Amino acid sequence: MIRKLEHIFLIVIFATGMGQLNTAYDTLTSKRPCGPSKRSIRAATYDLAKNDPWKEPFESLPEYAFEDIADWERHLIQDRVRSLRGT
Repeated sequence: MIRKLEHIFLIVIFATGMGQLNTAYDTLTSKRPCGPSKRSIRAATYDLAKNDPWKEPFESLPEYAFEDIADWERHLIQDRVRSLRGT
């Protein structure tokens, strides 16, 4: 389950079209210095983008995995975030 702050962060990333984690993270932490860890955000992004019960564990991915996403992944995540909100 995505924690509330991570959920909000994901909405900020994908609602504004910022696809790179570092850019979005810097934007968020400039306003709220106690933001979530980048690893937590990458893990939440992975969970939303790869909704497959047989996906490899996030822990086995390289450190840079999901720092950037493709447009099709962004649209998929936007749809999933909207469904979490019930809209």
